[in-house]
Amino acid sequence: MIIERQQEHVLIGWMDETCFSPDLKLLLRAADKTLASWSFADIRFEAAISGKRYWSLALASSDQALSVVDGSLQLLLLADGREKAFRIFGPLQETLKMRSLDLARLGSTFKLLPGPHREAFRRAVEYGTRPHIRSAVKRQRACVITYANDSGGWFEVFRRHYEQQLGDTAFIYVVTPQPESFDGERLGGITGLRGFAFDDFARSQLLSGMARGLAAYYEWVIVADVDELIFVESPDGIGCRTLADRLGDPELPEISFSLGLDIIQGANEADFDHAAPLLGQRRYAVPNSGMCKPHITRGTVNLDIGFHYCQVPPRFAPSGTGFVMFHLKYACRTTRTDVARIVERTAYADDRIRSYAYDSVGRRSAHPGLKAASPDTAVVLRQWDRQDFERRIRAQVGYDADRDLHVGKNFTEDVVIDLRGHTGE
Repeated sequence: MIIERQQEHVLIGWMDETCFSPDLKLLLRAADKTLASWSFADIRFEAAISGKRYWSLALASSDQALSVVDGSLQLLLLADGREKAFRIFGPLQETLKMRSLDLARLGSTFKLLPGPHREAFRRAVEYGTRPHIRSAVKRQRACVITYANDSGGWFEVFRRHYEQQLGDTAFIYVVTPQPESFDGERLGGITGLRGFAFDDFARSQLLSGMARGLAAYYEWVIVADVDELIFVESPDGIGCRTLADRLGDPELPEISFSLGLDIIQGANEADFDHAAPLLGQRRYAVPNSGMCKPHITRGTVNLDIGFHYCQVPPRFAPSGTGFVMFHLKYACRTTRTDVARIVERTAYADDRIRSYAYDSVGRRSAHPGLKAASPDTAVVLRQWDRQDFERRIRAQVGYDADRDLHVGKNFTEDVVIDLRGHTGE
């Protein structure tokens, strides 16, 4: 593959470890004429992985590099007096002819790199534009993207929450099959998918691409469902700082996972008031690994279906320094009924997804975690063994090389968390 940065054109490949020798050379040849040669000292080598030795080589120009890829020039390995031509992978040839650094288009090349090298490749490339061209756009701090079947259900709560957290509803972007439902809403943008059935795979692809695109205008991009409210966790409590404030801190990683908690409605708690703050209305929550999502990114994210996982394994900030996401699916029985009506009206591309959606908001009236736990035995948030929960999440996540995703099986914790005294709302 080719990386272009700081006017340097770098060709990356690998050779079998048995060919690796201090006496080797690489030759660039056109027909019978050698145009350039590089000795061992001119080539950067990485440690051997699975019998392969990865190398990188600076070439004179992008045209020269692309000529190697399309076969106009030949790159050969000279070792032990014998020449051997490097083989160019077909998917790599087609992708690189686009002359683009957009990882959405270069995605097939990731399969040619082992996992440890992919993160280094991401850091080396400035996504979306060539590194030597700087945009004149002054980026805003953050925006949020969501997919909403219509403007009912939890959308009013979602909009109000992120307006407070980010400072303006203009930073909210909605993808929807019913764009007319959002007429009159002052949002950053509405992407209509009228006539398309709900497809979770297509949805994850679309919002991943939107996140990459919006990174040209925002320092941070948040991807969240309409029933997911993200709060900042600080030593003073949850919600004492806004997202816009916290995202100004320089030490944040490229992708931040939230601690996911399902908010539940207690037996004696009234229906949810959509115009009132969340945390004053609900006291209890159940930890859910499936809600510990990669919500906050620099835009360079490849999301799995449901936005549960991405190209990096789950990693969590120490208690009191990260993000907490409150999931509202079980926060109000009346709103669940409204959401069930929306699900009934929605067209689904996959019957299994439709069955899951309807079961989770229609037939299932109580949170499944309450079968083994109860608010009567609730644990105060700071006394709960969060680290054990996070270890269990990491332990069941594995890497899928074909999709470049770290994925796992979701589970709920057999404990109810008491949030009282830990919120700043």
